[in-house]
This record gives sequence, structure tokens and C-alpha cells, in this order.
Amino acid sequence: MKKLIRNIIYLSGVKGVDFIIPLLVLPFVLKHIGLEQYGIFSICLVFFNFGISLADFGHNLTAIKEISEKDKNGNAQAINQTLSFKLICSITIVTIAFIVSLSLENIPSTIVAIFSLALISESLSLAFYFQAKQEMKAISMVQLFSRILSTGLVFILVNNQSDLVLYSALHVMPNVINTVIIFFMFCRVKDQRQKFRFNINFGRIKKGWNIYSYQMLSGLILPMTSSFIASVFDIKAVALFSICQRIVSSMYRLFEPAVIAIFPYFSRLSKTDYYKFKFHSFIVMTSFFICSLFISVLLNSLGNEVQLYINGAVFSNNDNKLYFYMAFLLVPMVMNLITTRLLIVIEKEKLISKVLLISFILIFLSLCIVYMIELSLPYVSISLLVGYLFTMIVTINIYIRSLK
Repeated sequence: MKKLIRNIIYLSGVKGVDFIIPLLVLPFVLKHIGLEQYGIFSICLVFFNFGISLADFGHNLTAIKEISEKDKNGNAQAINQTLSFKLICSITIVTIAFIVSLSLENIPSTIVAIFSLALISESLSLAFYFQAKQEMKAISMVQLFSRILSTGLVFILVNNQSDLVLYSALHVMPNVINTVIIFFMFCRVKDQRQKFRFNINFGRIKKGWNIYSYQMLSGLILPMTSSFIASVFDIKAVALFSICQRIVSSMYRLFEPAVIAIFPYFSRLSKTDYYKFKFHSFIVMTSFFICSLFISVLLNSLGNEVQLYINGAVFSNNDNKLYFYMAFLLVPMVMNLITTRLLIVIEKEKLISKVLLISFILIFLSLCIVYMIELSLPYVSISLLVGYLFTMIVTINIYIRSLK
């Protein structure tokens, strides 16, 4: 338990910086590169994050669960198979991205190349090994260093609209730095000094599909929504949506340290003390719900102040409605984060993907309605809220029923 608490503290330090950095950088970047340029960056960033999820294919969570449940110092086979598959996926995604980018006039090929490099480096990261072994201090320090360095360089080097490519490079720089340093850290681990062996196991791919299918559906929601806004509204609407989404994401990151640390802990606890696992899981779920609801209410209470700080002006009445609904999106996002991990622990991955498929269809149909009857931008956030709330209610119900 002490180790778990220490890991949460270390990761909270990283996520605390992740929380602060967007609040500092976003107003600065909007001022210097402009709203339209930031809209272009936002579209690239959304697809980059989806690419990371796509390349992962659920292997990180599968490897963490497998390694954490064993008493060995490591699992060379799991590591090799995880890295092999992620490398193949990332190279395939990068190739497709370059082909697609040739037909996109507004997206500079240089930005595509930068995000592609970061995607490949992220797919080779061994952070999942240290998460499984609940050794988070060292990689937390690495992540803190890379994020602070990147942020400092943004303030020093980004000055005008022509610096969009530079800002993109600085934004993904921590991904590359983390992968390199964590690799050398892994090489120093006792009994882990081994050569990388290319190894594809189709049994592991099948096992990872249940986890990946829900990650893919979840990861598709933002790219689909951003593309919808860009085509139905305009690039400024994309930027406004991205600003609201980044604010909510900053708050969402406050909960990630606990989930990252709890997942391997609960995976082990579910095998050793099931009753204790049930009791602790209900405490965590209740705490997450109360905290996320409080932050959502706080975001809306301080809406004008937050908008004035981030955007330099208070949103119009219509845009303020967008902000209002996006703020409450935090609650189902946080609850879905913890309930999906708990369902993976009790091996109910297949049910998660089915629920998220229905949620994805609900959001898609809602966006179609927005388009057909020409509703305003806030209704896009309502569409997201409907889908996320559906997932929250159903997954909580499944989890409670599974424990009876």
C-alpha cells in the first residue's frame, strides 16, 4: 500500500505539471500563432493521439496486467511481443498518414513528419514495464524534466504565426526524450539486459483486441468530432472546441496518476484478496465521482475567469454554452477511465467494447442530427455528453453486477 501511495504521489507530480502547462502555454500560443494556426495544430494533435492509441492495440495494458500478476523480475517474451507489434503498427500508420497528407493543402508535410517521428518513438517506449513493476519514481522524474524543458523552449522560441512547425516539434519533443531515457534505464535493470527479438504472437493480438477495440472507439471520438466541426462549421470553431477540450483534458489528467498506479495494484489484489479488492474499488469509484463533479461545477462557476485567461476574452453566449456542456463532460470521462480499468482487471473486456460501440453510434447519430437540422456548435458537445454518459451508466452497472 505504501508503494502504491508513493507511486500516486510521483505520478501526481507529473500530472500536476501536465495540468499547469496547458494553462500557461495555451494563452501564449494563441496570442503568438493565432487561432486559425492553432486550429491546424489541434487537428494534427487529435490524429496523433489517435495514432498512439491505434499503435498500442491494447498491448500496453495487457503487458502491464501480465507482468504485475507475476513474481518474476520481468517478462522478456511479453516485452518483445509488445514492442514488435507496436512498431509494425506505428510504421503502417505513419505510411498511411504521409499518403493522406499529400491531398491536404492546409496541413504542412513537415508537421506530419514531426508527429510521425514522435509516434514511432512512443510505440517503442518501455514505460509500461516500470508501470507494471510499480517503479514510477525514475520515469516520473524523466517525464517532469522533458515537459518542463519543452515548455521553456516554447516560451523562448515561439514568436509568431510562422512558428507553427516549431511549436509542433516542441510539443512532441517530450515523447522522444522519454523513450530514449527510459530505454537506457531499462538496460540497467538487473536480469533485463537482453537483445530485442522481433516476436509476433497472434494469441496476444487476439487477447489485446478486446482492450484495443474500446480504446480505438474511444480514440475515434475526438478525431471524428474535430473533422465534423471543421467540415460543418469552420477552423475557428475547431479551435474553440479544442480550447474547451484542452481545459477539460487538463482536469482529466489530475485523475490519471491514481489510475496508472492503481491498475497494477488492483490486478494483483484481485488475485490475492478479492474482498479487499471489491471494497477498495468502490471507495475509488465514489471518490472519483465526487471529485470530478466538484471540478465540473467549479469550472462553470469560474467560467468567465477561465475563458478570459485562456482566450483573452469571454466567450459569446453561444460559445459559452459549448464551454458549459464540455465542463460537465469531465464527470463521465473520469468515471469511464476508472470503470474500464476495473472491468479489465476482472476480465470483462469484451463487454467494454460492446458498450463503447453503442456509445460511438449514439454520438455519430447525434452529430448527423446536428448536421441535418443545422444546429449550432454547442449541440456538438451535447452529442458527446450523451454518448459518454451512456457509457458511464452502463459500465458502472456491469461492474456492480459482475461483483455480486
